[in-house]
Amino acid sequence: MWGYKKAWLTALMMLSLLLTGGCSTLGMGHKPLDELKARYETKDSRYVDIDGTQVHYRIEGNLDGPTLLLVHAVTASLQTWDGWVDNLKDNYRIVRLDMPGCGLTGPFVNSDDYSPEALEHFLAEFVDKVGLDHFDLAGNSQGAMVAWMYAIKHPDHVDKMVLIQPIAYPQKLPQIIDFITMPVIRDVGYVMAPKILVTTIARQVYGDPDRLNDRIIDRYFDLEQREGNRVAMLKTLVQLRHISHTEKYARMVPLIKVPTMIEWGEKDIFLPRAVLERWHHDLPQAPIVIYPWGGHITMEEVPMQTSRDADRFFSGLPIKSNMWIESTEIRD
Repeated sequence: MWGYKKAWLTALMMLSLLLTGGCSTLGMGHKPLDELKARYETKDSRYVDIDGTQVHYRIEGNLDGPTLLLVHAVTASLQTWDGWVDNLKDNYRIVRLDMPGCGLTGPFVNSDDYSPEALEHFLAEFVDKVGLDHFDLAGNSQGAMVAWMYAIKHPDHVDKMVLIQPIAYPQKLPQIIDFITMPVIRDVGYVMAPKILVTTIARQVYGDPDRLNDRIIDRYFDLEQREGNRVAMLKTLVQLRHISHTEKYARMVPLIKVPTMIEWGEKDIFLPRAVLERWHHDLPQAPIVIYPWGGHITMEEVPMQTSRDADRFFSGLPIKSNMWIESTEIRD
């Protein structure tokens, strides 16, 4: 009982403090979709209908090159891969999308299920609708989980796969995620997601918060205010709370047969090193590249080196680093 009372008191204290900052920073309302499209669509933006949901995606780069499909994490958007696209567009036909509840896609129209299974099924429908056949696949965090689950079910489509800070194993939740997914607190979150909270999470997923700038933070905050995204993101984060308490998904990892590489930011405070050691145990054939100065979203934070290493792996070139030999090259 005290846990719930404490949650309510914390929520009320947070609300009273935030109200002094004005409604513009509280993230209580919604930004018009047309306004967000004007800001975040590009000439490469496309939409495909998947069970009533208009899914925003882009196809960029060398249209005659091998296809690379990129899957972002919860609370993010396809822009988190901008650096990879810049570095790989000459050699790859790059497909990236806003996952349900994120970016311009928005929430599921005809479903309230944001479980890993539902998101994997969604990704499979997206692949079919867009007409992808053989492709390389990369995902980050919860998006990496969707990617490896897809690769288990559809190994005939995936040539090689790069997982960046992949989720699979039970663990202690990061304090900020544990807090915002608590009963009562998450009820407040359905109503508002203050900019100070968005900024705090963004700083925590970066190994070096000084790499953040106002443009990145504004993008995260803007797209969280697309109607329906705030609720969908929280429901997806609640699913992560469930995942953190079960071995169900961990038991699936050895079923991965697609050639896989893992990229890992050593300064990640969201996933403990013990998680990486379990990946190494259950998928010993997978090379592991560690970035000592990287955080939870290394592909956004240090795109030059992470995309270069992924390109080497996709191209069949040797990968020198593993989980015991950390990459010490000058960071980009």
